[in-house]
Amino acid sequence: MKEKRYLKTWQYFTFTGGNVGMAMPTNFISSFIIFFYSSFYMGLDVGIIGTLMLMAKLFDGVSDIIFGNIMDRCSHPMGKAKPWVLRGAIPLGITGILLFFLPNSGGWVPYAFFFLFYVLYNAVFYTMTNLAYNSMFALVTTSSAEVVKMNSIGYVIVMLVNILINAGTLGLVKALGNDIAAWRITMIIYTTVGVILLIISMLTVKELSSEELGVEETPEEEVASFKENLKSAVKNPYYGWAILFNLFNNLVITGSTGLLLYFCQINLGDINIYSSLSAVYMFAIIPLLFVSPALVRKFSVYKVNLISSLIMLILSVAAIPAGMSGNTTVFYVLFCLRFVPMGALMPSTMAILPSVVEYSRIQTGKRLEGILYSSASIGYKLAAGIGSAMPGWILAAIGYSASATVQSERAVNGMAAFFYGLPVVIGIIMLVVYYKLDVEKGIERLKKEKGM
Repeated sequence: MKEKRYLKTWQYFTFTGGNVGMAMPTNFISSFIIFFYSSFYMGLDVGIIGTLMLMAKLFDGVSDIIFGNIMDRCSHPMGKAKPWVLRGAIPLGITGILLFFLPNSGGWVPYAFFFLFYVLYNAVFYTMTNLAYNSMFALVTTSSAEVVKMNSIGYVIVMLVNILINAGTLGLVKALGNDIAAWRITMIIYTTVGVILLIISMLTVKELSSEELGVEETPEEEVASFKENLKSAVKNPYYGWAILFNLFNNLVITGSTGLLLYFCQINLGDINIYSSLSAVYMFAIIPLLFVSPALVRKFSVYKVNLISSLIMLILSVAAIPAGMSGNTTVFYVLFCLRFVPMGALMPSTMAILPSVVEYSRIQTGKRLEGILYSSASIGYKLAAGIGSAMPGWILAAIGYSASATVQSERAVNGMAAFFYGLPVVIGIIMLVVYYKLDVEKGIERLKKEKGM
């Protein structure tokens, strides 16, 4: 029987604009915050900043699960997810901007302010908006085809926006004066546009009723406790794998972007190459975004993920000898080609999670969109945190000096080793994770066990 359609064509674009809205300030922070601090806050130790970023992610992991449960218990005329996006959008923008206004007083004060603003941005307001927004994918439609289509359109737009940010930011900052004020103005521009898009995305769709979702409304006195819901989520064998799936799916991008800026500066000797190289590899992702829905329909999400990750790993390994030999042309080509399979991988993120939710519904009778969709939020924020913190750790480890005109041989060789080696390590882990995350087969097996 043909699936019912719930969304009009224009709603695909307005709704996925919310993804762009969150991505604009968040990706700008992930890509440039360490560079900003190392350039204008010379007294700050970027290694310490990196560690604080990862420490903040401990709060993130807890807040995702807690907020997921709060959302699952929410009763509001607009739905259980939509109100939280609207409540969190403006505070998200404000705390992100404050990260670029640390006091430059020396000592522990700027570190304390950074940690406060970073935790508020990520663990509180990003958790609120991102988790609720992602849950909307399962609440505005029951059609898997529409979910994949929304993701494909969303990722195409996000990729184009990321290309503009990564390729145009340095030029925009230079045009605005190339000083600390220029970076702050740029962040304010990106954030303002992002918040507006996020609000519009919520005003143009509505959540389906419980009847349309095929779920019986639970009387308020029978609503499960946080402990019971968390126990039900953990009982789902795919919840942990979904967290790892989202972590490494996003770390491929955030890790490469974070290191690429310094690789261009230290190893290629020209930081401006970053703009063109980052634009090219993001363009490489786009083609498969258009055909991803067709690939999923023909081969299944599981097979598309497994084959795509294997191809990416092979290309990552092939790029090492080309780069180490100094053959920059071949390296550039292989570096960009290894991102082509991401066009097939990225839209499947939200396509997998409804299946994880469905597994829990069959297993325990509870859908638990909030807690189970926290796997996407936890994975993404861990990737963003690690991707942002990684340059700081690596720069400290290889002996990078922000004031040096020419970097030491140790710094050059160290950056090359990390830049070439990390994608291979991540690629191997991705292959294992995708192999384990065969939710469709798990649902079939569970239905047989329950005689359904």
